[in-house]
Amino acid sequence: MHKYFCFFLVLLVVCVMHVGLFAQQQTKLLPERFLSQLIQVPSVSGNEKEVAGMIYEEASKYPFHLNWFNSADTSWNLCVSLYPLELHKPNVVFLNHLDVVPPGEVEGWKKPPFSGEIADGKVYGRGSIDCKGLAVMQLYALMAFKDSMKTAELSHNFSILFVSGEESGGETGAQYVVSKHLDLLNPVVVFGEGGSGISNPLEGIMSPDLYGISLAEKSALWLQLEVEQKSSGHGAVPPSLYANKRLIRYLTRLMDQPRQPHFDPLTLEMFKSMGNYIGGTRGFFVKHVNWMLLWPFVKKYFEEGEIFHPFVYNTFVITQLSSGQSVKNQIGNKAIAVLDCRLLPGEETEKFINKLRRLSNQKLKIKILEASPASKPSPRTIYYEAFAKAIKQQNPKGSVIPYLFPASTDNNIFRVKGIPVYGCIPAVFTQDEISSVHNIDEQIRIPSLYEGINVYTKLCFNIAEKK
Repeated sequence: MHKYFCFFLVLLVVCVMHVGLFAQQQTKLLPERFLSQLIQVPSVSGNEKEVAGMIYEEASKYPFHLNWFNSADTSWNLCVSLYPLELHKPNVVFLNHLDVVPPGEVEGWKKPPFSGEIADGKVYGRGSIDCKGLAVMQLYALMAFKDSMKTAELSHNFSILFVSGEESGGETGAQYVVSKHLDLLNPVVVFGEGGSGISNPLEGIMSPDLYGISLAEKSALWLQLEVEQKSSGHGAVPPSLYANKRLIRYLTRLMDQPRQPHFDPLTLEMFKSMGNYIGGTRGFFVKHVNWMLLWPFVKKYFEEGEIFHPFVYNTFVITQLSSGQSVKNQIGNKAIAVLDCRLLPGEETEKFINKLRRLSNQKLKIKILEASPASKPSPRTIYYEAFAKAIKQQNPKGSVIPYLFPASTDNNIFRVKGIPVYGCIPAVFTQDEISSVHNIDEQIRIPSLYEGINVYTKLCFNIAEKK
């Protein structure tokens, strides 16, 4: 009698545990609802603690292995993994960031920037695409993959790294994790933000969806330029030359200087793939943009402000001008400008700065305010092919091309360590969605959110199938 009682007691415990686990997993929110909740937390850089805790709580509903990589109260970095990191399995890392940029002028938004409002088949608010939308795609994909694989033993670990501070340079997030925990994380590949899918990319021409997977990105360099010119101080006695005038003359020369486009192997491969995508005579011209014979016919697409300009030129934007004077009738002895520069892969910072100096016929002080890591492009590996395959599985009519991302992210922090990184939010976005990033009325369509989840889930299976 005793042994039967023990048997039924054990059976009861197992059933209760099973039902409890089932109930626990069933409490997960719909992806759009969870994204809405994340958006409602205004996690501007340095304020990621609450949103990190929300993701920890949601991930805890699954038998994942969770690790915190924090250095301070303003540094919250969470790693969610299928297996314990201590096993040191080759790790496939999905990367996103928890911080967002400020909303700017709130009055310009049609819907409050931190409302997370769900309407018209979209989720609205700061971070809906950059980058909480990507975080939700990756988390729900890993949940779906875990459900499907059940107890199967995999050769790879799969992890999601949610980091702080990407929008402010990555020092409290990816840089900290790489400097302190890279060996434990053991990444063999990283999939982060970068490219995306876009519907009908050729204006006025119906065309299949096009997805760009970034293999490289520009490095960011913020410079302060300063000139000094002692002159009479009163605005009523104008000197022939003063600091503001000198600086404006220099900036005019800088903006008007003739420059040559630079085509490296990645951009040539990108334009070749894009030309194949376009087809016809127009596609032929795009495939051979570096042919000097054809340049007069295509150069208009590479002029400043045009679509291809950032891919073949180092760019700079004057973001600040100041004389340090607050009185309207006083002439300052110093003038300062801040440049936001984006350098092509392979461009050396010192050489770029020396070019700026050579344009000045007088002494120009140049100070580096901040610089992001520069790195060579990632090679196309089996992991790139697995990503491209997953996109094609989800959208058979779509096309995938390698891509140079014209901005900078945390991706290069891993690339400089020799880890291949592929950047893409694998969902089709409209021009309105793309234009909303770092802008007013940031938004993501719910079907795009689910597309990204499906692609990431397929990516997991594609990698798991490789031995």
